[in-house]
Amino acid sequence: MLPWISAPLALGVVWRWLFDPSDGAINELLGHRVEWLTSPSLALPSVAAVTVWTNVGYVALFFLAGLAGIPQQCAEAARIDGAGPWQGFWRITLPLLRPTTFFVLATGVISSFQVFDTVWAMTGGGPAGRTEVVAYAIYREAFVDFRMGRAAAMSVVLFLLLITVTVAQQTYFRRRTTYEMG
Repeated sequence: MLPWISAPLALGVVWRWLFDPSDGAINELLGHRVEWLTSPSLALPSVAAVTVWTNVGYVALFFLAGLAGIPQQCAEAARIDGAGPWQGFWRITLPLLRPTTFFVLATGVISSFQVFDTVWAMTGGGPAGRTEVVAYAIYREAFVDFRMGRAAAMSVVLFLLLITVTVAQQTYFRRRTTYEMG
């Protein structure tokens, strides 16, 4: 949980040091120099890996809560009926986790479009604009190029895109699987 509750800017600075090609801890462990944040082909995957690592605790927390909310009687009934571990997972556990999956997926998609601090601290949008994500592009338009109208329009388009994606996710996850235990 610590990466999730830590400040993204601080994490970006720490990971920039870890990825440093000259004296970074990752290159020391590997035993050779890799240009993690200055290589156009490695910069975005490196930032993405840090962002995923940051959110693992958040996702795990909600899925653990979802798993704790599944009645044990459902799993026991499936075992009594002859279901194996995989059948129990696919037919009982996973369908009962649909609300949790929707929530984690919806908030994850929204937060992925809000990644700014980590990118700014690690690469500043470089190299060659390869890590310029949407939030960073909006920031650059507004506060570097001083095109506030264009940045506002980009923000509205992003908002509409996120609403569309969230409604599509909600439509897909609308069907809820519940079992009444009586």
